[in-house]
Amino acid sequence: MCIRDRHLAELVNEVRNNLTDLIDVETSQINYGELPVVYTSRMGLVLIFKNLLENAAKFKSNKPLEIEIYGKSNGSESLIYIRDNGIGIGKEHWGKVFNLFNRLDHGLKGSGVGLSISKKTAIKLNGDLKIENSSPENGTSFVLTLKNEI
Repeated sequence: MCIRDRHLAELVNEVRNNLTDLIDVETSQINYGELPVVYTSRMGLVLIFKNLLENAAKFKSNKPLEIEIYGKSNGSESLIYIRDNGIGIGKEHWGKVFNLFNRLDHGLKGSGVGLSISKKTAIKLNGDLKIENSSPENGTSFVLTLKNEI
């Protein structure tokens, strides 16, 4: 695993450009707030952002897709927030969606591995991935926590 500083906006743009079959650049919007520079594995971050952006596109509401990514560093760790305006996840399912092969029945294709792999990858990077908030009206907000130490 190659560990070095990562500029998150560049990395997320790269991931988005590889998902043009799912994310329509004409009608969707990805907004970036302030993002910390993190010191971690590029492949791990690409995997996490790929899965979160894919899910945002798959489970979008009838509104044009909007994703907001912003973060902060508090010294010992960096917090990266990824929010979408999709269909949301019922609170009763928050713990289950990170289980391998667990799918909420939305009639959409998927294997139920994306969030599980993302959480396991975050943990392997000495961090975590959690749902911060989610509702059908407001979509889902994830928080990715990464330690600011090697």
